[in-house]
Amino acid sequence: MGPIASKFLKVVKWSLLSLLTLVLLIVIALGVVLMKPSVLINDKTLALAPRFLRKSGMDIQWKAAHVTADSQSLKNKSFTFAFEGLCADLEAASGCFDKLALAFDVELGMPVKLFTAGPVEILGGDVLVKKTQPKPPNSDEQNKSSGSFDRFINLSQMKVQTLKVELKRWRYEMAEETLQGSFNFASANETSGLGHWIGVFETEKSRLVQSARAKFDFENTKKDGTGSWKAQVEAKAVLARKGKTPQTEADANVHLTQLAVGKFDFDYRVKAHYAQKPREVHAKVDGSYRLDEIKAHLNSIVHSGIPSAPKLVIRNCNLDLKRVSQSETSPGRLLLDCPVTADIILPSLKDAPNLDLPQSTGGKLTADLKTSYPPSASKLIDGKVGLVFDPILTPLFEGGGHVEAVLSGVPAEFPEKFKVNTDLAFKIAVPDFKKIVQKFQKTKWAVPAPINVMAGRIEFGAKGKADLQGGKFPLYLTTRLASAHEKMNIDANGEFALVKSGTAKEPVYDEDVTVDVVLSDISMALPRLNLEKPPKLMADRRIEDEQKTKKAAVAAEKSHLKYKVTIRTPERKPLHILSNLADAPIPIFISTKMTESQSMTGSVSVGKFPLKLFRRDAKLESFVMEFPSAKDEPATVDGAIQVAYTDYVIRILIYGTSDKPQVKMVSEPPLAEDQLVAVLLFGRPLQELEPTQGESVGNAKAAMADGAVGLASLYVLASTPIESLGYDPESREVSAKVKLGEGTSLNLGTSAAGSEHIGVRRRLSKHWTVTTDFANGSSGSSATEQNGLSAFLEWSSRY
Repeated sequence: MGPIASKFLKVVKWSLLSLLTLVLLIVIALGVVLMKPSVLINDKTLALAPRFLRKSGMDIQWKAAHVTADSQSLKNKSFTFAFEGLCADLEAASGCFDKLALAFDVELGMPVKLFTAGPVEILGGDVLVKKTQPKPPNSDEQNKSSGSFDRFINLSQMKVQTLKVELKRWRYEMAEETLQGSFNFASANETSGLGHWIGVFETEKSRLVQSARAKFDFENTKKDGTGSWKAQVEAKAVLARKGKTPQTEADANVHLTQLAVGKFDFDYRVKAHYAQKPREVHAKVDGSYRLDEIKAHLNSIVHSGIPSAPKLVIRNCNLDLKRVSQSETSPGRLLLDCPVTADIILPSLKDAPNLDLPQSTGGKLTADLKTSYPPSASKLIDGKVGLVFDPILTPLFEGGGHVEAVLSGVPAEFPEKFKVNTDLAFKIAVPDFKKIVQKFQKTKWAVPAPINVMAGRIEFGAKGKADLQGGKFPLYLTTRLASAHEKMNIDANGEFALVKSGTAKEPVYDEDVTVDVVLSDISMALPRLNLEKPPKLMADRRIEDEQKTKKAAVAAEKSHLKYKVTIRTPERKPLHILSNLADAPIPIFISTKMTESQSMTGSVSVGKFPLKLFRRDAKLESFVMEFPSAKDEPATVDGAIQVAYTDYVIRILIYGTSDKPQVKMVSEPPLAEDQLVAVLLFGRPLQELEPTQGESVGNAKAAMADGAVGLASLYVLASTPIESLGYDPESREVSAKVKLGEGTSLNLGTSAAGSEHIGVRRRLSKHWTVTTDFANGSSGSSATEQNGLSAFLEWSSRY
């Protein structure tokens, strides 16, 4: 071996010795670190951490920090970190804490097992969380990072000891405002660990809430976090008010049971309260949430604040939503069975009797829908929803009804891409009309004659379909009322329609009502007319309130209601009116129509019937009143009455308009008009009358020509023992003298201005007469001029 080889071997020898020494030193160092990790992890090395964290985008600083590292065995190590005045500034959050302390135990290996954490204390915190737009996840990076974490650290067997979190202030920044409040969360006691946690969450005044507070309590059945959980949350909030909006309060009490670790299956009980005076809601819900089924059982009382329906009660309402298939469109089925009861307070009529109306009404709400599972507003829903009303059965009324809707669409796209088709039907009836009459007979709301003697049934109802574009609902009303000599059978059929207009955001629904009233079989008796009582010689003046008329016109223009009402009698079947002035029923045919833009059009006609007129047998040959289509135009009349005498027949013709009807008399053989008036008024030809009676004929003729005396007035006057009739063309004042008995007469008078007077003249002896008179002045006169009572004692002598 040469010198070169010898030197080479020496170098190799020393190199191996050096390598072995280095390895030995590394092993010794690792052993020291494993046996005493504080050599590597201590306060000095911890002080270097912010520098390295800053390079990764995290700015963390603290005023003081202390770390301890202990070795329990070769693999098991314990670490404790304690910070004071720690502040952190991250991308989405920042905050400072007075104290932050954390202790944990690990088992070294691959991966490192973190099997104990705690105690943990986070005290005096001030945290700000910013709402940021979430970045779209990169699946490769996400899987890589998730896999890397799981590869190095294992948390599956971690147990938590005592935990205490105290945030003096937390803030959550949104685009429009910042929510803020306080938060406390801690283990219930030092030994509970994950077994029992309690906390309090509070918010301060913001745009959304005036204040809110929630207390929560989580308890683990096995006390180590591995079993199921129970939870109780009590919450109360006062919502922020705007302007004069009443204060709104809401509170809830939530109980959760069997909340299993690793699953989102649980049973729950919720008790909630909401108040916004005068509205208030109390609700209790219990049920379960499972992987393939959600159940709910609801009881609720709602005080609506609506006077006519102040309370709504829901009892034993059951909801069941379950997964029935793996379909992506409608994997779920929703079943609902929900009894509902509502209190009803109908407006009361003053002095009206108790009608024994139901104080509440109810029904059952049901649903059978195909929907998503779990439920989502962005998924399709398809099926039926129905409401069946409870029957109404009272001594006076009966009724019932239902509503059923077939719906389809995505709730989030309502109403543009949503379909709802609704069927509706209801009825309410008075089975015994006589009971209604008896209830009201001793009140000011008494049913008037002649209807008050009738008995029978009245029924009203509706049936139809509707959708989001509108709908049509046929209506009907039937009456079957009768007495010994009268009938009132009416069959009214109509339709209420809703027609959608406007925009999608601001829809307007126009209401269109069409009603056809058929007077199927009507026989009515008029009250007895007593012709011995003094008549009004002129028609009453119709006084219209101009302001009310204008308000009604404005309301009609703003209203979206359109209507068309027809009233008619069947062909060849008139209604009949019974009167003591007619020897037979008076047949009346009706065919009229009214709309919102047009007053009554059509006609009312009277068929032939015998009657007593001017103390003679007479006959109405025809009478027709036509209502024109043009607005504000009076109706036209056309009629003829025949009065038969021994030597001739007098026909009285009525024509013209309803406000100014004209009367013309003709006869066969022809007679002069003054002769006809004389015969009708006094029953004798003009030449046989006394001078005062002849003068009365002229006055009557002039008054009829001016419209101061109508046919009705002449009819009544002619039915009384009239002595004379006077007329002043200038004042259009009509006066009449009617004989009441021997030496006694009644004086009547009226004028176009509205003044009236009535008085009695009585002859006391050959020379003495007393006259009394009561005068009612025109509306434009003063109070003293309007009314007056006078009496005159008159002496007369003829030389």
